[in-house]
Amino acid sequence: MSDNIIEFSIANQAATHLGRKLYNSNPPALAELVANSYDAYATKVNIMINNSFICVIDNGRGLNIDELRNKYAKIGKRKIQEFPINDLSERKPMGQKGIGKLAAFSLGDEYSVYTKNSLQNKWITFKLLYSAFMNDEITYPVEWSEVDNLPDYLMQYNNYDSGFIVVIERPIRTPTQSTIANLKVHLSRRFYIASSETNFTLYINNEIVDLYTHEYYKNIDFLVYFGYTNDEINSIFPNIDNDKKIKYTKNKEVVDYIDEHVEAGFKGWFGSALKPKQLQTKDYDFNNVIVYIHKKIADENIFKDSGNARMASQYLVGEIQADFLHSDDSPITSSRQGLDTSDEYVKEFIENLDFIRKFFIEKWDEFRSKETIEYLPESIRNNDSYNKWLETLEPNEKKLHDKLLNMMMKRIDTAEDETMQDREIKQMIQSIVNTINNVQIVEIEKKLNIQEIDDKYIDFLNILMNKIEKSEATKAFELAKQRISAIKELEKMLEEKELKEKFFEEHLYKHPWLINPYWNQKTSNQDSFNTIRQKYYKSIDKEGDQHRNFIDILIETAEEQYPIIVELKKNTPTGHANIEYEDITKQIKQYRQAVMQNLPNNIQKPIKPTEIKAYYIISEDAGLKDTGNTISFSEDEMRYLKDSNIELLKYNQIISNAYSSYDEFIKIIKQEKKIPNFD
Repeated sequence: MSDNIIEFSIANQAATHLGRKLYNSNPPALAELVANSYDAYATKVNIMINNSFICVIDNGRGLNIDELRNKYAKIGKRKIQEFPINDLSERKPMGQKGIGKLAAFSLGDEYSVYTKNSLQNKWITFKLLYSAFMNDEITYPVEWSEVDNLPDYLMQYNNYDSGFIVVIERPIRTPTQSTIANLKVHLSRRFYIASSETNFTLYINNEIVDLYTHEYYKNIDFLVYFGYTNDEINSIFPNIDNDKKIKYTKNKEVVDYIDEHVEAGFKGWFGSALKPKQLQTKDYDFNNVIVYIHKKIADENIFKDSGNARMASQYLVGEIQADFLHSDDSPITSSRQGLDTSDEYVKEFIENLDFIRKFFIEKWDEFRSKETIEYLPESIRNNDSYNKWLETLEPNEKKLHDKLLNMMMKRIDTAEDETMQDREIKQMIQSIVNTINNVQIVEIEKKLNIQEIDDKYIDFLNILMNKIEKSEATKAFELAKQRISAIKELEKMLEEKELKEKFFEEHLYKHPWLINPYWNQKTSNQDSFNTIRQKYYKSIDKEGDQHRNFIDILIETAEEQYPIIVELKKNTPTGHANIEYEDITKQIKQYRQAVMQNLPNNIQKPIKPTEIKAYYIISEDAGLKDTGNTISFSEDEMRYLKDSNIELLKYNQIISNAYSSYDEFIKIIKQEKKIPNFD
């Protein structure tokens, strides 16, 4: 081997399978590079990111040429734990398989390395090309050289005694200010490192990223924990009342499992937020339970293969420290899929966590039932007439009120529009009041004595008949049953593979609330809500050519200034239903142009196309790229559709959303047996 050559192993297109295919977005790829820096006993890591390049710079131990050849260039070789430097405490390695370096190839097509250890005066540098790793050769020879100084844009790090720098030029995914800000949130959650204890600090463009206290901590209002001492959990969540922090003690076998592994770093918590949107950012949902091993995320959603309590899961977030799962034959997989659920130890781990999760949901339901009134908007919570009515309730009526309010609030909590949310809550409370009145009807019936036909009896009878006439509870229940029936009908339609588009169009035209729960043909005032099927518009393009446009469903509602476009395809993704991103944007652009040209007020002020809301309904066989679906979109395409005011809906997504609105409400009414049900 030539003295200025490093031979990299590239068999089986490792850069593709262990680099680009493992990390389809920037955060997990950068997290792997940060983990390498942590393992190298860096105390500072700075990610410099802009439109031209991404740099990951650390002051860790660095590598000499022998280490580069024997360790760095060996793809997939098990990582050997490094010895501490600079009087640092021992760190358990985050990486294991020696593949983290390939994560850089999911960020760009080539990257440069600069490194030196404390015994070197010069930096070793070389460049790796993704295309070279795609060759059929077993090895890839790379020339290296030494330089006295780093490039000008890295000169501030030139005085490092040791370190490792990765420079990715021309990133595949061009970063924006929004994605850079979002990167801080993502990376924060991928690690659990207290800088004061570990002497490790991460920066993005010279700004510190908190790797210990995560974004959503401030919104958590209730939790169940294990493995932590009271002092530890109080230091993490000082703002939560003590009676809302519950230590798990229910199942002895689970407690024994915790005690068996607590010394090896097993601890965690399950928490809830007041509203689901408090566990979300524009581009990320936190409502899942993650697992850390040696301070780095090992599984982004440990219950991804488990059934969820439909409502409670929207409020649930959790973090589990599971260092005891690490071993030389660790069940961790180096992929975004996380822990290997076929491993017996992992199965046992998940089963025990599931007991704790179910206990959390049980206690959370109790807590929410007691506290739900406190979560109502202030204008409703302090409404005098509502409070006076509550004072008149018997204990059993108050219990029913709390159950129904808790159940319905879970659904309304997901609404983004505050004004619409308040309106929904008022309507919901009115329905609950009518349901409770139905309970009162039963109590009045008990007081009637058919043997005494007198004025008192007739007065009672009049009260009873009046309440029956006014009560909306039965109507609300029957309406909910009808809607469940409509949902089931749509489910059956999805099973018919050859069903044509017009049948889906007809069903959604009859039941527009399936698309948006606030759309209701039968009960909405015609002046404020109108639905038109196969709306015809004539439009003229820039060349003067006329076009005939038939919009599947056009919705006119008081809440939107302009009509809403609903375009849909059949569920089977064949023929014209096998659409792509360009098909959607082109069709919606054409329809928006037609709508704008035919609006009566289009000469009064300019109209932006994106001001016209559009829904595009597609097959359930759709997803992000690399998911294996027939129809697929990139993350950038999905983001552009959202920014363009185009909401993409899958048929199975419509069904899931609709069930979550009505299924549990009917269930609780049936359990109370206060409203007749003959199904």
